[in-house]
Amino acid sequence: MALSARTLFHYTEEQGFLIDALQNGFAPRYCLEDFSYAYPPNPPGSVEIALAMKCFCDIRLSQTQEHTAMYGEYVIGLTKEWAIRNEITPVLYFHETSLNPNLYIHVQTTLSEIVMGMLGKSMEEMASTDLRSLPYIPSALSNCIGIMHKMKYYMKQIDGYMLRGGERMHKYFYDEKEWRYTPQTNRESPEENARPELFIEEFRDEVIKEQEHRRLRQYHRLLFDETDIKYLIVPSAEKEIEFKQALRDQVTRFGNIDNLIQKVRNFEDIRNDH
Repeated sequence: MALSARTLFHYTEEQGFLIDALQNGFAPRYCLEDFSYAYPPNPPGSVEIALAMKCFCDIRLSQTQEHTAMYGEYVIGLTKEWAIRNEITPVLYFHETSLNPNLYIHVQTTLSEIVMGMLGKSMEEMASTDLRSLPYIPSALSNCIGIMHKMKYYMKQIDGYMLRGGERMHKYFYDEKEWRYTPQTNRESPEENARPELFIEEFRDEVIKEQEHRRLRQYHRLLFDETDIKYLIVPSAEKEIEFKQALRDQVTRFGNIDNLIQKVRNFEDIRNDH
């Protein structure tokens, strides 16, 4: 038996969230991530940045009890072919002595030193400089810096702390087998470009956060077709009846709703079968 599911799953706590995804596509949201490893010698948890993302996993359904307890029992399962087409990527897990974050820090430091030498600026001055405003930085170097910056979006410690329900809790992230989608924010209209990340102060500002969430909902939805869906799962047989009716009443973007209804299952039956 394969250790990973052949399907990619997204879990949510409410029926309405799943209905919205079916009708409108997935809307990325900002999630706090610990990036202290990228800015040594800061201690773990001291550098938090909120990334715009949508998370999935490929945990087998027979092993999901801990995951559903954390993230909810309303689930959509989509093909991995769909995920690959949309650049949804498994995160790269690491620990404190792993080679990958140390290589990242080395390359980042080297690039910063090159730019500092070209500009005659200190590290403190560089922190407040927008490289995009400096046309004399070679495009290849600027692109390299951008690539390195983007790489950290797909790196994650094997364990750490997360914010859930307003509370900080310790989590062994490696068990989550996460695949991650981060939206491309390169649209021509500035109004349509949600920011790929928010600093912690901005994330805590409800006005700023909602403004960017609105852009994510309006311009950066992650879409899928009926043929990309393999499973729709709800908590119980009772909830299955309710959910099927909601599909008929609220989901209109698919041609034949009966095809979608045939993909609905419930966790009571799944756990009894396993």
